[in-house]
Amino acid sequence: MCKDLFAKARYEFPDASKNRLDAIVYRQIMEINHGKEEKDDPELTLKPDCTMSAYSKPAAVVKQKQKYFKGQPYGKKTPSSR
Repeated sequence: MCKDLFAKARYEFPDASKNRLDAIVYRQIMEINHGKEEKDDPELTLKPDCTMSAYSKPAAVVKQKQKYFKGQPYGKKTPSSR
């Protein structure tokens, strides 16, 4: 069985070194012995949970800039503009 797996690995990866082929055959034998199914841990998603971050804050409120005309806010009438 090991020779068949080694020949199959050599056919699939012709440029692989002997150590690499040994590792491929070892992995295949371990998969056969222990089964291929490996349960994924739901906590290991490789995506950060930004809701728990210390830096996540609600969005800042954007203030509208006031426009000034002759020292007064725009829209207010000055005594000289009557």
